[in-house]
Order: sequence, then structure tokens, then C-alpha cells
Amino acid sequence: MKKTRLFGLPLMAATLIGAASCSNEEIPQTVTGDGNVTLTATLPDGMLTRAFGDGNTATRLSYAVYNAGSTTPIAGMTVDGDNALTMAGRTATVNLKLVTGRSYDIIFWAESESVHNATGTKPYTVTWDGQILDVNYNEILSNDENRDAFFVKHTIEVNGPVSEEVVLRRPFAQVNFGSDDLNESAVTDAFGTDLKTSLKTQTYTQLNLGNGEVANQVEITYEADGLPQGENFPYEPETYGYLSMNYLLVPASRSIVDLELAVSNAAGVINTVNVSAAPVQRNFRTNIYGSLLTSAADFNVRIDPIFDQPDINVEEIKPVEPEIDGNTYSITSAEELAWIAKTVNEGNNLNGKTISIDADIDFGYMPWTPIGTAKTALSADIEGNGHTISNMYIEHDECVGFVGYTWRKVKDLTFLNPIVKGHHWVGVVVGLTQDGCPQFGIENITVENATVTVTPWLKDGSYDDGDKAGVIMGYFPAAGGDAAIRNCTVRNSTVTAFRDLGSIVGYGTYTVTGNTAENVQLIQDMTNGYYPPILVQKRWGEINGYKSSMTTDNTAINVTHTITGN
Repeated sequence: MKKTRLFGLPLMAATLIGAASCSNEEIPQTVTGDGNVTLTATLPDGMLTRAFGDGNTATRLSYAVYNAGSTTPIAGMTVDGDNALTMAGRTATVNLKLVTGRSYDIIFWAESESVHNATGTKPYTVTWDGQILDVNYNEILSNDENRDAFFVKHTIEVNGPVSEEVVLRRPFAQVNFGSDDLNESAVTDAFGTDLKTSLKTQTYTQLNLGNGEVANQVEITYEADGLPQGENFPYEPETYGYLSMNYLLVPASRSIVDLELAVSNAAGVINTVNVSAAPVQRNFRTNIYGSLLTSAADFNVRIDPIFDQPDINVEEIKPVEPEIDGNTYSITSAEELAWIAKTVNEGNNLNGKTISIDADIDFGYMPWTPIGTAKTALSADIEGNGHTISNMYIEHDECVGFVGYTWRKVKDLTFLNPIVKGHHWVGVVVGLTQDGCPQFGIENITVENATVTVTPWLKDGSYDDGDKAGVIMGYFPAAGGDAAIRNCTVRNSTVTAFRDLGSIVGYGTYTVTGNTAENVQLIQDMTNGYYPPILVQKRWGEINGYKSSMTTDNTAINVTHTITGN
């Protein structure tokens, strides 16, 4: 699967002019100077053509005014329900008379007329006292543009007349599917033209409008409905026909979801497309496209953050050879790291070299191929220099990690939000080293918010492996010399495996010392067990999944162990 990421500006902005008068016991009435506040809400230029996400459906604007830092609105300063303002031409105007010398928070929410006027259970419910938005997904249909909506929290300090622009942004990711075989004669002959799509995925049901955080992730299904009509697919519309469009409430930072698109006609489902770990981000658009009616395996994923500027296309992490000074490679991008992985995995172990990470690097959840395989181990040191690698996603069989297999050191590096999946020898930093490698070591590494998942392999009709899983490293055998996993920290992470799992290392028989694990869940999934549970249950540890006498002076804080599937 190819994945393409595009970057740019947000979809919709709104400028709001605030005009309402307020006399309230919470505000002193001795006013000096002019406290008239004008806020203007409008959309930026460049979004004048009809398209999903152009903001034209969000025509009803509500807001509430708060004393800065408060989550309770000032009495009489909430405009909602029948009093909500109309955004004409994506612009609304309000005038507020506020007190000079004070600061205020104003929360704005814009939604469609049909959503705003919905009876019974509303799709969106704003609780202004507490600043909470609740999203209802019951009986939600695919391809509903009326679900588009926007918000912002705007803070002002009043020291005389105020006139400011306010930008509203959607809290959703827009997820689109397009197919290049929609109008093929063989397809229309076999399936007809009256098609529908449904989408199963994960999303959140609650948004804190004050701090932008989401809560309560659930799995939902956008029920089958007819294909989008009168719309062009966002990417190469001359090639791809629109199959599906839906809005998902997601975090502000990049995250991933699984997507299952079902295409059906009157006779039933004709094809299902499964996309594992599709990247989504608030106010960004994710496009999945290919021959989706005739193939379920070959597709592309593209993230497009703005709707009115050219895309930046990155189909995959393309290897770019880094600069080398003497024996040291200077790494400043994911592409340069990909060159290191490609070179090592093709048989050049870079013996005697040093790999210096000289910038923070964000993988954006593009699939990462580990450096080093079971056949070729990396023989170069990696110096992190205090930098951070963010949003790494790995799905591999064995020797799984940022470095899959190495004989040398990895140190002074932070990993944020990694997701790592495999079957054998699995860790965020290193999967495997070899017996008798005294030059090996992992030192001063921090990993936060990691998800490590290790499942058994189905081999020759029976399950095997599914073991040696840790946040720092999978398997650390008796290396000898000064080899050690030393002074590493793991926080807020989860390790799921069949056996041999720990917060730091899944199975370590050599020095593991000075490490700290905090708020880590260790989950043994016995669903496909091939050892008696009474034996397997002993193969875990707060720090080391193997009870080694060389695991000393480590700290575990709130590390829990649970067993499922037995």
C-alpha cells in the first residue's frame, strides 16, 4: 500500500464581529474607556467553488462569552438555539460591549441549518456550561455534508475598542474514497449504477471546546447511502469517481484509524476495502483511491490539509542519501533514515560508521521499514543527540523496531507516539541483538505513548512465536562485556503479547539497569495459545519479561499486568 501525505492550510475560517450588550452582576458597571469589541468571522479567499468541505453548509453560528479561564458563561451572554446568528456568505457579525481592563474567552460554534434545527436527539449538542460538545452517531448516514461544523476558542483582552479576525476550524477529519473503475463497462454491467457505500471506523464522541481535547473513542458504522452526487473527488477527479465522504471527530495531532468501506448494490455487498492504520488529522482531508470496485488490496492514501491550494505529494518515504563527514552520516529527515535502512537491509551493514540524528523527525505514520533484518545486522552506532522521532508506524514480522537487528549502540533519543506491530522480537527502539556483542547498548532513550502489539504466527497450521516484546527492546540475549539497556524511560504505554513481555525488554538475559517504567499496561493475549497458560503466565515482568539476575536497580511505577483470551 502506498501512502501519500499532503500539507497546507485549514479548510474553513470564520471571522466574527461581536455585538451584543451586557449588563450583568458578574461585570462591574464602572467602565472607563470604550469597551466595544468587534470580531469578524469569514472564510479565506480561494474556497469559492462547490465542494465537500467548502463550509457553505455551516450557516448557523452560536457563541458564549466567559471571563478568561472560566468554564461558566457570563449570564445573558450565550447566543444559541433560535437566537443563533445566520452566517451569510460564510460571514457573521456580532457586537459585544465588554469591560475595559478585563480578559474574556469566547467560544464559537458553527453548524448546518438542518443539524441546528434537528428535533429529538441532535447530531451535535453543545453544553456551554463546561464547554463540552457531544456528538451523536446513531443512525448516521454516509456522505452527509450537513455534518460539517467548525469551532474556535478566542481570547481577548479589552483595553479600549477591539476589532479582530477570528478563524473557525473544523474538529473533524474528512475521509474520502474514490475509484477509477466506477464507470467501467464491465463494472456497470456486473453491478449496475445504483451503488451505496457504508464505512466502519473509530471516532470520538466528545470534544472539549475549551482545550480542544477529544474523549470516548468508539467504533461506529456510517450506514449505507447513495454515492456523492454533484461532487468531484478531491484527487485527480478526471480519473477517480467519488464513492464515500465522511467526517470523523479526531484529535488535533496526527493519529490513525482502521477503515472498512463496503460497497453494495440491491443484491448486497459487492466489495469491501480494508485500510489498516489510515492517518487522520483534525481539519485535514484523507483520500483513499484506487480500483476499489475490482480490487480490495491495491490503493493509495493521501492526506490533504487544505482544500484550496496545491497538494504536496509524498507517496512513500523515498530514500535520500545523507551527507557523510568522515565516518559519520548526518541525518535530518525521514528520507535519509530510509536510505540507511535500505542500504543495511540490502547487505551493507555500515560497519565502523556513526549515524548522527541531527534534527527532530516526524514519520507522520508513514510505514517504517526497520533498519536491519534477521540476515543483516546494523553495525553502526546511532547517536540521537537528544532529538525526537515522532509518529512511527511499523507492521513487520520479526526483528521489529526502529532498528530491527543491530550489534551496536543506540542512545540519546526520544520516541513519541510510536505504534509497533509484529510477531517475534519486537520493541520500539530495537528488536534483536546477537549473543556475544559487547559493543551493543541502548542508553538514555525515552519512549512515550507507545503501543506495542505482538501476535502469534500461524505457521504450518499451528501458532508459534507471539513473544519477546518490550517497549525499548524485544530480545536482549547474553551479549557480554559492557552491553546493557541503561537509563531508559518508558511512559504511558501498552504492550500486548502472548508471552515474554515487559515494560523495558521482553526477554533479557544481560544487563538491564537504571531504567524507569511509568504507567505501562502489560497485556497477555492467550487467544491463540500454544503453551499451557500456567507456564506462560510466568513469562512477564514489570521491567523484564524474563526473570534475570542481571536486571537490577530499575523503577516501575503503576505497571499493570492482565491476561485475556484464556
